[in-house]
Amino acid sequence: MTGVDVFLAFAPERIDPGNRRFTLRTTPKVVGGVDDASTEVARQALLTIVDVVTPVRDATTAEMVKVLENTFRMINIGFANEVAQMCRRLGVDVWEVIGAPPPNRTDSCRSIRVPALGGTASRLIPHICNGRCATSTFRTRFIDLGNDVNRGMPDYVVQRADDVLNDIGRSMRGSRILLVGLRTNPTS
Repeated sequence: MTGVDVFLAFAPERIDPGNRRFTLRTTPKVVGGVDDASTEVARQALLTIVDVVTPVRDATTAEMVKVLENTFRMINIGFANEVAQMCRRLGVDVWEVIGAPPPNRTDSCRSIRVPALGGTASRLIPHICNGRCATSTFRTRFIDLGNDVNRGMPDYVVQRADDVLNDIGRSMRGSRILLVGLRTNPTS
């Protein structure tokens, strides 16, 4: 050894794109190291750029925090997507439903915008976790259901666009459609 101390820790990315209330500095960080010293060195370093840093037992626990957050987001997006489809079938304005005053401060569905599939992490991290669990007898039913609903949304959106165009006497073929907020990822 060269006499240099080596510290190894993991602090998962925690961002909420477009959220102006929580910035890099004000979004709490989680960190876990391979040992207590690594966790503390990483915590102190992160405190120079982030207001709140919460240490967890180890790097694996820190990674599981990220898996939980992304899986929670993916399942909620899937639920909101399904509600959007239900509203359409019932003739209810989904935006009015989402925009109604929440019953309490813990209601988080107001932040979900439909139709959506979520960012890369929202799609991939739960899927990777699901794949690792698939080798055992444990089933990740919520992840499977959220994935099923979310995978169907591109077809649903295309069908809705076709329906809207048909309602005004136009066909999809030859129509020019502006897509706002669409992000593609060729690897997913």
